[in-house]
Amino acid sequence: MNEPESCYGQEIELKLRVPSAEALRAIATASGGASLGAVQQRNWLFDTADHRLQQARFAVRVRDESGQFSVTAKAPETLDADGVIASRAEAETEIMRETADRLLDGSACPLDSHRTSGPECAALVQRVRAVLDGAPMRVIGSFDNVRDRWGVQIPGVGSLVLELDTTTFPNGQVDHELELEMPEGTNADLVRRAIDSWLISAGVAASPSSSKAGRFYAALPRS
Repeated sequence: MNEPESCYGQEIELKLRVPSAEALRAIATASGGASLGAVQQRNWLFDTADHRLQQARFAVRVRDESGQFSVTAKAPETLDADGVIASRAEAETEIMRETADRLLDGSACPLDSHRTSGPECAALVQRVRAVLDGAPMRVIGSFDNVRDRWGVQIPGVGSLVLELDTTTFPNGQVDHELELEMPEGTNADLVRRAIDSWLISAGVAASPSSSKAGRFYAALPRS
């Protein structure tokens, strides 16, 4: 069975850290949304021995989401003035478990999973290859995430999916955050206004959240 071509796009996400799982539940209630269910995710990150991707702020990841596998390449992100909304190019491909096993054991390269994709995806993969400059990638570690999805309605915007994450990093650090991905052209001010109202109703203080990949690297043991 052939695996699908990659999906390329501009990932635009609003991300906020909150203090606890209880805070996430309060936000879900305040949003008035409908539960779409929770999933377990395990994320493996790839890099060179000298962390060239980290230094250039790229990311290559394989994800297992409740038995569904994907491989993703991400470009460096840019942040808005408040550090809350992040935008970055990404290419993602659904893969079969057998392919994921080959990527994880090092017998195949994650970037080759995008070889059947269009020119934009190919350009992103080429940028990653240029950063690698011929150095081999390997799995450098993994982290786990529980993602609780809620369908929400935002006035003036429409239906979006609110993602409430509880993430456990290699050093045992557990973070709680909300993410909301927006299609290109979405009025971000209206989204911020809605989320701010949910936070006030829930009595939750939130702060800008850095990328999970960045926190993963920070959680790795020092050599």
